[in-house]
Amino acid sequence: MPDSFAPPAKHPTSVVEPTALPADDPLPPPAYESPEVWNDRQQQPSKSSYPNEKPTTTPAPQYVQSQSLDQLQSSSSQRPVPQRPGTHLLHIYRESLLARNLTILDSDKTSVAYSVVANHGTMFSEKPHMKIYRGSTGPEPSSQPVGTATFHNLSRTIDLTIHKRAVFMESTSMLGVTHEFPSGIGPLRWKSEGWGDDLVLMTGDKQWLAKFDARSFSFDKRGILEVVSWDIQGVGLDEIVVSGVAMMEFMRRQRGE
Repeated sequence: MPDSFAPPAKHPTSVVEPTALPADDPLPPPAYESPEVWNDRQQQPSKSSYPNEKPTTTPAPQYVQSQSLDQLQSSSSQRPVPQRPGTHLLHIYRESLLARNLTILDSDKTSVAYSVVANHGTMFSEKPHMKIYRGSTGPEPSSQPVGTATFHNLSRTIDLTIHKRAVFMESTSMLGVTHEFPSGIGPLRWKSEGWGDDLVLMTGDKQWLAKFDARSFSFDKRGILEVVSWDIQGVGLDEIVVSGVAMMEFMRRQRGE
C-alpha cells in the first residue's frame, strides 16, 4: 500500500471546435431546444443587428403586358390604312357623261394636277385629239401642253408627244389591249387587267409603275390613277399621265363610244 493516498488527477476539459457545415446544410438544433422549436425558429425572418439599418429588398421586375391578337387587330382597324402605302393617287373626272374633257385632281381631291382637252377624234376632227396640260385650264389654255395623243381609225397605234418628243405606242396583242412604248427608264407596257377598263403599267422586268382603277358605274368619275411612288415627279409623272389617259381613250373608242 502506498504511503499516502493521492486523489485521482482531473483530466482537463478539452474544447472541441465546431465543425463548419456546408452552406447548403441546415444547422443542427442545440441540446436545449427540441427539433420542432428549432425548425420554427429557422423559418422566421432574421432581424438586423443594427436598429437603424433598413432591410434591403430587390424590387420586383416590371413586365410590359403584351397585346393580344384581337387587341392588335382592333387598334389597327381604328387607323386608316392606305391601299398601298406611299403611292400617289390621282382622281380623274369628266365634265359630263358624254364629255371628252377631263380634270385630274391630286390626292387631296381639291388641287387640279392635270387638265385634258379632247375632241371626238373622228376623221374630220382636229389633230391631235387630246391635249394634256398641267394644272387647270381655261376655255383657251395659254400654256403649252405637256403631251398630246392622236388616234387612227385603221390602226391600233397611238401617236404621243411628251414634252415635244414623239412617242409611238405600239399594240403588241390582237386579243387584249396591250401597248408598249419607249421611255426614259426603258420600255413600258400598258395592259388591260380583268374584264373591265382597268389597266396596269409595267416595266420591262415586270414591275408595276401605275394602275388605273376604272369607275364604270359613275356618272362623273372615270377612275383613279395610282402611281407607285410620290418620288415619280416631273417628266416621269407626265409620261405616265399622258400615256395613261391615251389608253383610257383608246379603250373607249374600241367600245364604239
